[in-house]
Amino acid sequence: MMVRLMDEITDTERIQPLAKVIGHLIQHDFNWNDIYIATTTPGQQHTGAFAGTDGSGFFFRTEQTQILVGKLSDLKETPKPGDKIGFTAH
Repeated sequence: MMVRLMDEITDTERIQPLAKVIGHLIQHDFNWNDIYIATTTPGQQHTGAFAGTDGSGFFFRTEQTQILVGKLSDLKETPKPGDKIGFTAH
């Protein structure tokens, strides 16, 4: 877990989308401090409920109530909030 944390906080391509999502959650008074938030892992399959997009990135909630941030280009089409999604991250 510490390796993943270091990878995320030292990679600007991963930290910027995380910062945007956290800013969005703060703006909407969502208590995010008790939720696991991370970026998707390339090569891994992910499923969950689509939450929103900023045009290039998106975030979704997993069944384990984690919030993950991915690249919109990993999805075949842009879903609506609440739609179930499944994809492999690149």
